[in-house]
Amino acid sequence: MPDTTKLFTGIPDKLSEKLVETLMATGSFRIERIVGYLSRLKARMLKVGFTQDDLLYQLVSQSYYAIQALSMQFHYLSCKSGVGRPSE
Repeated sequence: MPDTTKLFTGIPDKLSEKLVETLMATGSFRIERIVGYLSRLKARMLKVGFTQDDLLYQLVSQSYYAIQALSMQFHYLSCKSGVGRPSE
């Protein structure tokens, strides 16, 4: 699993909050659906006989972890306090 602790560093907090608010308010922005889809796809691939060393399975798996990490970063950025941020 990739290290996501350094994602979005260097982005001013206000810009991050505004970006996250805009993305979360967009009706077509449903990153959670993509995470769910990739999770189900991985499970189906294993069920029908793909192995974990298959290149296609590895690419789907890497995509899943990357999108999941992105989803968590958006979630953390949307929190007003906690998760490494002081209370306002």
